[in-house]
Amino acid sequence: MGLSVHLIPYLNCFYSILICTFNFNSTITIQSFYLFFFYLLKIVTVMERVNEQHKYLSIYYQNVRGLRTKTHSFLTSLLASDYDVIVITETWLCNGIMDSELFTDSYIIYRRDRPQGMGGGVLIAVNRRVRSNLCPCLTLDPYESLGVNINFEGVSHTVIAVYIPCSSSFQYFDTYLSHLESCYAAIGDKLIFLGDFNLPEITNDRYCLELGSPSARRLASFVNFYELALCNTVLNCNNRILDLVFSSIDINVERCDYFLVPEDAHHPSLVITVQMLSTFPNSRSNCIELYDFRRADYLMLYTQLRDCHWELIYNSSGVDEAVDIFYNFIYECFDNCVPKRRVRPGGTKYPPWFNAEIIGLMKRKDRCAKKKSFSLYHLEQFKSLRTRVKQLIARQYSNYISRVESGIKSDVKSFWGFVNSRRTNGSTHEGMHLGDQVFGLHDLPDGFAQYFSSVFSDDTHLADVDDGNINPGINIPSLSIGSIDLSTILAAMVI
Repeated sequence: MGLSVHLIPYLNCFYSILICTFNFNSTITIQSFYLFFFYLLKIVTVMERVNEQHKYLSIYYQNVRGLRTKTHSFLTSLLASDYDVIVITETWLCNGIMDSELFTDSYIIYRRDRPQGMGGGVLIAVNRRVRSNLCPCLTLDPYESLGVNINFEGVSHTVIAVYIPCSSSFQYFDTYLSHLESCYAAIGDKLIFLGDFNLPEITNDRYCLELGSPSARRLASFVNFYELALCNTVLNCNNRILDLVFSSIDINVERCDYFLVPEDAHHPSLVITVQMLSTFPNSRSNCIELYDFRRADYLMLYTQLRDCHWELIYNSSGVDEAVDIFYNFIYECFDNCVPKRRVRPGGTKYPPWFNAEIIGLMKRKDRCAKKKSFSLYHLEQFKSLRTRVKQLIARQYSNYISRVESGIKSDVKSFWGFVNSRRTNGSTHEGMHLGDQVFGLHDLPDGFAQYFSSVFSDDTHLADVDDGNINPGINIPSLSIGSIDLSTILAAMVI
């Protein structure tokens, strides 16, 4: 509807000019020729603008059957793609494999590895341009499941990824799904629930779970509880669906023609698209503003800091008010004297082995990606550029590794820089545990207070201070400060 409203005026003018221009009974004038291309350009511009305003949250899903031996191919394929969310099941990862071996710093990684034994494990990676946070309450031992809250274009979605081992009992399903049903407040009404459920009886999206096995019937009860719909229709080599995608919102699930690692015949890779009208049509809305102190007017800054009424801090009624006044003074001076610059979150956009050719091709690929939905030509260009970029990235990455290895003697700093970059682990912790309780990011202060409650007093009454006079009823221990000479310090030092 939005597209037609924008295009109707231009389409009417374009149709009129088209009839007049290419009518063989009339003469083609320069004015009509120019008007023809003018309205044609307007139509294309409006289509591109409306297409940009319709933001797409792209989710890539794949059961990879192990990433331990595929880190190199996974990383090079990832660099040629641009997914918002990546969900991987059966990662087979362990503590010895760092996140930096699989992802760049453009992604926030949430992992749940199988604590013991081989196999299993789930992973959710969220691009830093999308705000996300872990939901610790959705984690339940010993289940391999993760829940992440994603805020996309001002709308909050919950993505839950799970791997259910083969031949799991009904009790296994029931305990896990009952726990998720008890977390309704944390999940909300916009849920995408996906993973490998290992229910081989499901053959299409119209399969009636109520008529299946006890585990399938229990899953049907959970689906009805959250009002979900089975959205995956992609069959595997046995014409079955092991990887299920349930959603409470309208999504589009298709087989992905560009997988990050070679596909397993039983687990085809999927791409899930969530579409909504953007409330931020400006493409720079993902940028954040930072103070650029290199271009600051320091003389004016020093003058304004000197002229601030700092005595208001001493006249405040409490510590919180004093801190607010202090920061208000500081930021007011910064706003007046320090310009701001727009930066995109996520750190360095390109790895060190990217050259100008790869960066140029990736920018062309991104431009074609915006137009591929309504242009077959741009779709073919996008696929061609994507394949070429992947090949160039793999070649340049191999050359970079060879240069680092061959230059150990002459440039050992670059070698250890590369090694240390592979050791970083950007996973977000599931939370802090205190007994059977799990405290998330916002609950950490309460967790620390509960832990240290046995060693501190809960008395909130402070010493009464009035005009510098301390209430004599308050007992304050005395503190004496003596002196120490240099010889005593040298004698105490261990040489």
